[in-house]
Amino acid sequence: MTKKRIVPAIAGWLLIPLLFMALAVPSGPAAARSPDIRVALFISTRGTVPAVTLESAGGLAIYVQGSGGPSVRAEAGRPVRFSPAGYALIVRETPDYTAAKAAYEAAAPYGHAEILADDLGGRTVYQVRLGGFASKTEAESAVSRLPASLGAAAVAGPLYGSAGTFASAEEAAALKNALLQQGVRAWLAVHPDVSGFGTYSVWFGEAAAESELAQLAETVRTLVPSAAVHEADGSLPYLLVRTDVTPGLSGSAVHYRFNPGGQEIRVTGGEGAPVKVHERYGRTYRGSMAITVHEGKLAVINELPLEEYLYAVVGSEMPSSWPQEALKAQAVAARTYALRQGLKYGIAHVSDTTFDQAYNGTGAETPAAIAAVEATRGEVLADASGRLIEPLYASNHGGRSADPSEVWGGQAPHVKSGITSPDDAAARGKPDWYRIMLADGTSGYIRSDYAAVTGAKSESGLPVIEVTGDGVNIRRAPYVDNTANPPVARAGRGDRFVMIGKDPESNAYAWIRGPYTAEQLKSAINARSPGAVRGDLVTLEVTRRGPSGRVTEVSANGAPVKVTYPDQYRSALNGLPSTMFDIEETGRYTVLGAFGARTEYPRQDGGLAVLSGSGAARLAGGEFYIMNADGLVRAATAEPAFRFIGRGYGHGLGMSQYGALSLAESGYDYKAILQYYYNGVRIVKE
Repeated sequence: MTKKRIVPAIAGWLLIPLLFMALAVPSGPAAARSPDIRVALFISTRGTVPAVTLESAGGLAIYVQGSGGPSVRAEAGRPVRFSPAGYALIVRETPDYTAAKAAYEAAAPYGHAEILADDLGGRTVYQVRLGGFASKTEAESAVSRLPASLGAAAVAGPLYGSAGTFASAEEAAALKNALLQQGVRAWLAVHPDVSGFGTYSVWFGEAAAESELAQLAETVRTLVPSAAVHEADGSLPYLLVRTDVTPGLSGSAVHYRFNPGGQEIRVTGGEGAPVKVHERYGRTYRGSMAITVHEGKLAVINELPLEEYLYAVVGSEMPSSWPQEALKAQAVAARTYALRQGLKYGIAHVSDTTFDQAYNGTGAETPAAIAAVEATRGEVLADASGRLIEPLYASNHGGRSADPSEVWGGQAPHVKSGITSPDDAAARGKPDWYRIMLADGTSGYIRSDYAAVTGAKSESGLPVIEVTGDGVNIRRAPYVDNTANPPVARAGRGDRFVMIGKDPESNAYAWIRGPYTAEQLKSAINARSPGAVRGDLVTLEVTRRGPSGRVTEVSANGAPVKVTYPDQYRSALNGLPSTMFDIEETGRYTVLGAFGARTEYPRQDGGLAVLSGSGAARLAGGEFYIMNADGLVRAATAEPAFRFIGRGYGHGLGMSQYGALSLAESGYDYKAILQYYYNGVRIVKE
């Protein structure tokens, strides 16, 4: 755990109206209380954005560097954007906002587009830009990709000149406005002086080359002979104030450019109010935000006390309607995990996703989650020598916990492998889905509560269902996900279909994914294991399993698909919930003919022919159905296609969250739940 440090309180604010903000320079060094944990909301290794937009109902205090020194303050509810200074393409300048917005929409598909505004010569001029380029060369190479309708694009860069430095914002604003009136873009910059106190400068330029900046400097000297013109020191921390009118901001926002070379801005909400991060699904967060550049990309780090972080982790990782003992077990496991990571990401301990632990901000906090954290405050899982264990956990083990060899191949001495895990609570109350034949010959699923079995039979003796709702979606697999499993057809009240099977709605315990075409799976496999499938994907089969039955090897066209560790088969096979699965190859089957003849499909010398009662033969195409002697029907395809039928959700190591639910319902307390899933551990106070 990071040690807390005591820092001076924030000194008095000097409030000077400027654009939509009030600038303030404290009378001495200041810093807020340092949080205990740093959570990466955006970072290069976990995904980031070119700019981030913050706001708070209590206003924002924005520190130029760290939590002390010069700062600015934002109005309550006013969005504020931040992005590192760098290279950009200026694709359009116009006083017509409608024209600027049209250019913005045309440019947006080619990069990070934005619209900045300046009051030049008594009128507002809008500048449409594509930003986020790391170098002048990268920006210039992007010009050729832009449509000709946007016209020529100019390169802007991170080189600035200073027209003067002042003790007050009023003096700086007067010079800035004088330059703007004469058609020179100038902006206010807030930065520390040699003593570390805040000062105000008027910057101009945004040049991509020294020669360009030198020409602008001569222009400024000519227009304002009294100006103390010199090159701005871009190596120091600064906030360069711009006006952002990019669509989606509900008006305008102050946009701060900052030094990408080591500067870390600190942002806190006024009066303890949480900070909203627009680009992170509009979530709000306790504590403060640290904004910097890490490994060449924008990083946004939420800093807050560990226990307050856990309020949201427990609420994000486990439904708060679950028993308190399950929530307590989650709190102890999550606390141990967070403390054990150290500065995993160099500037942050953990990320906010399930790569580490889900952390969805204050919106995930509930009284039950907070109570579980407080009831176990400071408690962690340790081994016999007092060292924190690696408290792995997953949503659902599918009835049996995994062995480390089935997941990452390494050691996990404190997780119990191969134990029975009572995980079927995830399937409670889930409706059945009827698998039906569609008019185009393919199959799909419809929820049983939107259809009824009529008692009628098809010519082949299969049951017939009738739709009882209006506009009912039919999907390829039995679950609702409009992205991964979108509707393939719609049915209306009274429509009838032949039912070929019935499956429970896919859930964390038992699930079906697919069918996927051979091309879809080939693309997914080769993305994770380059070159694993050469030519067409014809067959895909499980060729090895681990002790708990999880897949440890999959072969495509008879050759093993190489992955770094077995759990990567989940992503290599189009994002499966777990590796406890079987593969149904709908394009692979055996036909038994007369006198014991056997024909294996697919075959090289032709496809399957269907013979009608009149003796006419045709090649089977698309999807068709095969009935065996017992009356069971199987959907088959002329071309290779694959369905995955499995159990569990996640890697399967350590504690099962659904298992914790069932154990708590059976009377286990949180300590017993943790002892059930972890070996040789003690619960101790950190």
